[in-house]
Order: sequence, then structure tokens, then C-alpha cells
Amino acid sequence: MLKKLCVIFLACFVFLDLRVVQASKIENIEFELGEDEAVLTFFHLSKGEAALLQDGFGHSILINTGHAASKREVLAMLDLFQVKKLDAIIVTRQEAGYNDNIRPLSERFSPEVIYVPALYTGALPPVQIVEWDKGDHKLFGKALMITALREEKEPVPSMNLSIKYCENHIFYMTNYSAYTEQHLLEEKLEDVNVIKMPSLSKGDRLEEKVVEHLDPQTAIFPASNEYHLNKQFIEYLYELWIDIYFVQKMGTVSMKMNETHYEIITLPAPEGK
Repeated sequence: MLKKLCVIFLACFVFLDLRVVQASKIENIEFELGEDEAVLTFFHLSKGEAALLQDGFGHSILINTGHAASKREVLAMLDLFQVKKLDAIIVTRQEAGYNDNIRPLSERFSPEVIYVPALYTGALPPVQIVEWDKGDHKLFGKALMITALREEKEPVPSMNLSIKYCENHIFYMTNYSAYTEQHLLEEKLEDVNVIKMPSLSKGDRLEEKVVEHLDPQTAIFPASNEYHLNKQFIEYLYELWIDIYFVQKMGTVSMKMNETHYEIITLPAPEGK
């Protein structure tokens, strides 16, 4: 299938240049999503990862909860995007930086369900808990499908996610290893538009055959590992004409989607962060 891409930089959603707008002056953000639209937002946090999925039917799903040290930042981001209630929280890894704030966020936003990797043993609040193994999935609204892709041999419970909205496909990578690599090559992921990169150890990189198998148009790097990335790997991605977004440098990154296209919107981090 021919991939379609529409990448547009917006600021405050009125076609200003976001690079000259101070994020601290923005009180709230409203995407005004239609029933044929959805948005995935990767939060700029000082520590840990969190991303917010919203669709035109009013669903709000939080993927990971950030580090305990960034709890106030996560709460501030959810307030900024006018989230009053979460339909679900998805935790992709039982580790600090991913699951630290489950309890306070559950108390504040009352999710109906929390999805965790199979064999998860971390402390959880008294709400419905669903363990996801490979292939388990959930449809939100009419077109927002989230599917678990689990690495059986990870040292801690964890999973990657396939997120599909109509013709848009995001591969949310949490882990990467030689074992994961082999299984990725067996997955039907050729139609991926955007890849959320995993936290890579210093100097590590995805093998070229994996990148070529996924064939993404856009790569988003979480804030936690941008300062020790393999420079040759980044150059290789640029050579493939892959658009790259660094959350730590650029700030919060949103992927707004309709049925056939997506656009990337960036909200710069406040100065000094």
C-alpha cells in the first residue's frame, strides 16, 4: 500500500511558528477532533515516558505514566490537553520511568481499565486490570486499534504496541534486543508510518534490516536517551529520508491523524527544561 504523508508544523493550531511561542504561556490545547480524527501526543518530560491517545469520540488513553520525579509534569500535560478522565492506562514495561505514577493518575482520572504486560507483578490500584499477551488488542471507537506485541524473554514484563488508526500505523517500541529483532522481522509491520523508538543503551542502534522491514516515514525518539544516541544510526535514518523528532530537544510532539493522512505538530518545552 502506498503510504501517504502530510507533515505540517503548526503553533497553537493557528499556523504560527511554534519555535517562537513559549509553551509556558499556553494555558490549554484543544484539537477539536472530528469523528474521523485522532491524535497521539508524546509528552516532553524531564524523566520517563508518557504518551496520550485521543480520538474524535472522546476517548483518552494514556500510554505509560512517566517517572515518579516527573509526576507533576505528567499531570500538567494532561491538564494542558484538557483531559478530565482516562478511559484506559496502558503500561508497556514494569520499570521506573514507565509505571511509577499509575496510582496517583488512577486516583485523579479514574480509568476504567489498566492494561499491563503478561506476568506483570508491580503494585496496581483497585481497578480492572487486564494482562496483555502477544496478539491481545482493544478497539476504541470505530477505528483506533491497539495491539500488544510481547517479547517473551525480556528480563522484566514488557510489550511493544501496534497502534492503528485507519490507514495510519504507529509502532510503539518499548524494547529492542537480538531476540526482539528476530520476531520483529516475522511481524507484518511493513505498513508502519511512524516508529516510536525504544530507549537504546549508549551506542546501540536498530539493525538496518529491521529499519528496512519497518520502512517508516517518521521516527520519534523519547526524551530519556537522546544525548547518547549512535550518531551513525541517526545519519543512516536521515539518508533514508526518515523525518526524525527528538522529544528532549523539540518538546512535546503530536501526530494528528485523519483517515488517510497525518501531520506532526510540535510544542516547544519551556525554557530551561
